[in-house]
Amino acid sequence: MDFERTAIFTAEVIKAGAKAILVPSNCPAHHSPSHTGLSPLWRQAEEASLPIVMHVGRGGQLLDLNISTMACRRSKIFTVA
Repeated sequence: MDFERTAIFTAEVIKAGAKAILVPSNCPAHHSPSHTGLSPLWRQAEEASLPIVMHVGRGGQLLDLNISTMACRRSKIFTVA
C-alpha cells in the first residue's frame, strides 16, 4: 500500500471539490481502514469537514476477521472494536 500516494490523492480530490471520501472495505492484505499509515487521509478529511464513506456491497468477506490486529490505532474518527 502506498501511503504517500494516498495522502497526495486525498489532497487532490479535496482541492477538486470532493463532497466525501470513499474507502473500500476490501483493504490490502494486513491493513485495516484504521492502519496508522492512513492517518494523513483521516486528518485531511477531518480538516476539510468531509465525511468518510465505506462501500461494503462487493460480495464475499467484507472485512478481514483479523482487522483488530493490523496496526490499528483508536481514534475518535475510526475505531475498530
